[in-house]
Amino acid sequence: MHCDPSYEARKLKKNYQHTLAFVFAVEELNKDFHLFPNVSLGFQLYEDGHNMRKNHEATVSILSERNWTPSVLPLPPSAYDLYYSYGRPSYDSLVSKSPKDKTIPNYHCHGQSKLAAVIGALTSESTTEMSNMLQSSKVPQICYGSSDPILSDKVQFPFLYRTVPSDLAQFTGIIKLILYFRWTWIGVVFTGDDNGEKFLQAMEGEMQRNGVCAEFILKMYSMKNLAIKTIHKMEDALTKSSANVTLFYGSTSHFFHLQVLSRNLETRGKIWIITAQWDFTAGPRPDKPDSNPFQGALSFAVHKAEIPEFQDFLRSVNPKKYPNDILMKHFWGFAFDCVMPPPYSIPIYGKRKCTERERLDSLPVSDFDMNTVWQSYSIYNAVYALHTFLKMVRFNNSAGEEVYFDENGDSTATYDIFNWIVLPNISLVSVKVGGVKHRGQDFFFDDAKVVWKERLGQHPRSICSESCLPGFRKVAEKGRPSCCFKCVRCLPGQISNQIDMDRCETCKEDYYPNEARNKCVPKNLSFLSYDEPLGIALASSAFSFSFLAIFLLGTFIKHRDSPIVKANNRDLSYILLSSLMLCFLCSLLFIGRPRMETCLLRQTAFGLIFSVSLATVLAKTITVVLAFNATKPGNRMRKWLRPRAAHGFVLLCSLIQAGICVVWLGTSPPFPDFDTRSEPGYIILECNEGSVTAFYCILAYMGLLALVSFTVAFLARKLPDSFNEAKFITFSMLVFCSVWASFIPSYLSTKGKYMVAVEIFSILASSAGLLGCIFFPKCYIILLRPDQNSREHFTRKLNSGVQQL
Repeated sequence: MHCDPSYEARKLKKNYQHTLAFVFAVEELNKDFHLFPNVSLGFQLYEDGHNMRKNHEATVSILSERNWTPSVLPLPPSAYDLYYSYGRPSYDSLVSKSPKDKTIPNYHCHGQSKLAAVIGALTSESTTEMSNMLQSSKVPQICYGSSDPILSDKVQFPFLYRTVPSDLAQFTGIIKLILYFRWTWIGVVFTGDDNGEKFLQAMEGEMQRNGVCAEFILKMYSMKNLAIKTIHKMEDALTKSSANVTLFYGSTSHFFHLQVLSRNLETRGKIWIITAQWDFTAGPRPDKPDSNPFQGALSFAVHKAEIPEFQDFLRSVNPKKYPNDILMKHFWGFAFDCVMPPPYSIPIYGKRKCTERERLDSLPVSDFDMNTVWQSYSIYNAVYALHTFLKMVRFNNSAGEEVYFDENGDSTATYDIFNWIVLPNISLVSVKVGGVKHRGQDFFFDDAKVVWKERLGQHPRSICSESCLPGFRKVAEKGRPSCCFKCVRCLPGQISNQIDMDRCETCKEDYYPNEARNKCVPKNLSFLSYDEPLGIALASSAFSFSFLAIFLLGTFIKHRDSPIVKANNRDLSYILLSSLMLCFLCSLLFIGRPRMETCLLRQTAFGLIFSVSLATVLAKTITVVLAFNATKPGNRMRKWLRPRAAHGFVLLCSLIQAGICVVWLGTSPPFPDFDTRSEPGYIILECNEGSVTAFYCILAYMGLLALVSFTVAFLARKLPDSFNEAKFITFSMLVFCSVWASFIPSYLSTKGKYMVAVEIFSILASSAGLLGCIFFPKCYIILLRPDQNSREHFTRKLNSGVQQL
C-alpha cells in the first residue's frame, strides 16, 4: 500500500486557510471604526506542530517578554494583541530564536500593547495545555477547533470559550440519524487515541440506550503502526460484515489511509457515516465514479457559512502583499510546487522559481479550498467575539448568523449533515441534507436530497433481524446481541401497537385486544337482558308459570269446600300456591342490568320465598302423617292437626331463613360488579354476592328442608288416604332435589349471563316441579273428574286403604 510522501505538505496546504481567515477578520475589524473606535488589533502567530513542548513554549512566550515584531500586521500604540496558536506540522525553520530571545513568564517591559485574548488551539490536547497555563493569569482563551466535551467544564476551564459545538451534540445527532433510518446493526471504526476512546465510550452508551448494536468494533492506529494481522482483521470485518452501515471516527490523517485501504475491498455496498473530524477533500481522488467506497456517505460537519468578501481576499493574497509572513512563504512553495527565494528555501535544479504572484484560486480543491471551511469560519467568529466579558457576547456576524456563548462557554454552533456523491467527471461533491441544533436535541433531515448507491436503492437497510410487526414482541436469541431476535405473538389479553416492541402490554380492564393483537378496543357490556332471546324466553316462562299458579290458586279458592281441597289443609295449599307464584316472579329480578336494589333483593327474595314453599310442603307432609295417626283410638296428636300449628311451623322455618338473610345483608351484602376477564371482548355486569358463604348457607338451608320433606313424604307415600299427597310430594321433592343438585356444578362452570340463566332455569324448573307434581292431579279431579271429588268416594277409598294395611 502506498502512502503519500508529501503528506505533511498536504496538511499545511489544507490548513493554511485558517490563518488567512484570521488575518482577514483582523483587517476587517480594524477597518470598522464604529466597532472598535481608537483601537487597533494586532496579533502574533505561533505554531506548535501538535507538539506539547512547542505548545508549552508558545504559551509561555505569550505571557512573557516579546522581542520580535508581529508576524503580519504592525502593532500601533494602544493596540490589543491576539495570539493565534496555529496547529500545523512542525517546521523548525519557520521560527528561530537567538539566545538573547529569552522568555520570562509574567514579565513585560514594553507597555505599548495589551493582551486581549488567545485564540487556539486546533486539538484538545493543545487547548487543554494552554488553558491550564493561561487561566492563572485570567487570560481569556477562545478555542476554534476542539469539540472535546470536557472543555465545557467551567470549573476546570473558567476562562475558556469556543466557537465550535461540543462533540456530545454530534454524538446525539449520529444516534438520531441512525434511528431515523432504523439502522440497528452497524460497524464501528475508531482511532486508537484518547479522543477515539472517549468517542467509543460515549457512543456505546448511546447505542445501548437506543437499541443499536455493533457487529464489529475496530480500533485503528496510524498506518505505520498497523500490523499485518490488524490489516487482515479490518479487511475481514469490512468485507464479511452483514451490516450495511459503518461509523467512522478519526482525523483525516487516519482516514486517508483507511480510504486507500477500503478502495481495494469489496465494500462498495456499504454506507459510511463519517464524523466531523474528517476532511473528505483531503483524500485521494477516485479513478472512476463507482471506485470510491465513500460515494453516498453521510458525514457530519461543524456548521459554517460563507464569509462575505473572503474569497476576494483570498484571490488577492500573495507573498508580495505580506512580505513578513514567513509561514506564507513556506506554504507558497508547497502549494505551487516552486522554489521561494532564499533564505526561505534552497534552490533546486530543474524546479521553477515562485513568481510570488500566483493565485490561490488556481489550486485544486484537494490542496486549497476557496470556499470557507468550518475551521476558518470558527476562527472568524472567534476574532469577532473579543470582549472583556466574553459571557456577555452576543452579535450577528457579517454572514448574518447570531453568535453567542452559553453558560458553559460553548458556542451555539450546530452540525450539518452532508451526502457525498462522485459525479461522472470523478469530482466529489457534497449536498447538505440535514443537521442537528440545540446540543443535538433538534434533528432534521431531507430524504429527497440524498443520493444512495445504486445497488442499495432508496433507504438502505442495516438490521440483524427483521422488525417485529405490531401484535408481536421481540425475544432475544441466546448468545447474540440484543438487535438479533425472533418475533413471538403476544399472549391473549395483550397487544403491541408498534414495531420491535420488547414486551406486550396488557389492555385496560374495559378494553380487549383485537384479532391482530395490535390495539385495544372497548369491550361490549354483557348481561342477561330482556332484549335478547334468552332473556325473553326466561321472562315469558316466569310470567306463564306465575299465571298458571294464579289460575290454580283461583281454582282452589273457588272449590275450597270440596273434599279434595279440604283434605290436606287448604290454608297450606293457598300459602304454597302463593309462594310458588312469587318464586316464578322473583326470577325476573335476575334479568336486566344489575343495580344495587336488584342485587340486594334477588338472592334474599329467592331464598326466603323458596323457604316458605319448602316449609309449606314439609308442613303438608307432616299433616298427612299426623292425620293418619290421629285416627287411631287414644292418639293425642289431634291437637297438632289444627291450622295454627301448621302455620306456626311454616313461620318458624321461614324466620330461620330470614335470619340468615339479615346477617348476610348486614355483614357483606351483594352489590353490582363487573367481570372483565371471564369472557374476552366483554365486560360482564353482574351482582357480586358479597359473602359467598352466606349464599351457600341459604342454599344449604333450602336443601335441608327439601331433604326432610322428601324423607317424610317417602315414608308416608303408602298411607291409606283417598287424597293422600305424600306420593305426589315425594315425586315433587325428587324433581326439586335433582334440579338443585345439578344446579351447583352447572352454576360454577358457567360465567356471565349464562350463569344467571342457569339459576333462573333452576328456579323455574324446581318451582314448576312442585306446582305440577302436587297440584296438577288435584286440578285434574276438580275440573275433569268431579265425581271423585265427593265424600262418598273419599270414604270408600279410605276404607279400602285401611283394609289393605
